[in-house]
Amino acid sequence: MMRGKSRFLHRVSEKSPVKKEPFRTCLACRAKKAKQGLYRMVAVNGEVVFDEKQQLPGRGAYCCKTKTCLKRLFKNEKKIVKAFRCKKLIVSAFDSPL
Repeated sequence: MMRGKSRFLHRVSEKSPVKKEPFRTCLACRAKKAKQGLYRMVAVNGEVVFDEKQQLPGRGAYCCKTKTCLKRLFKNEKKIVKAFRCKKLIVSAFDSPL
């Protein structure tokens, strides 16, 4: 076994000019999609708020931009509470962007 710099040569590579797009998972259907194709929700003072610009601080949860996924998510509020890791949230004051 060789010691020194030679064993780290395989790790050196040029930066790729292609920027990878971040993927997130929908809470309702569990599909992995591009971040820009999903709605982001954030818990602010115990209330769930849609983050339209995707810039609010804090833990975010994502949902597809379809009515079926939003309906499925609102039927099962446990998924939202679990995603934000808190005991109680006000989900009924939720204003859907649709």
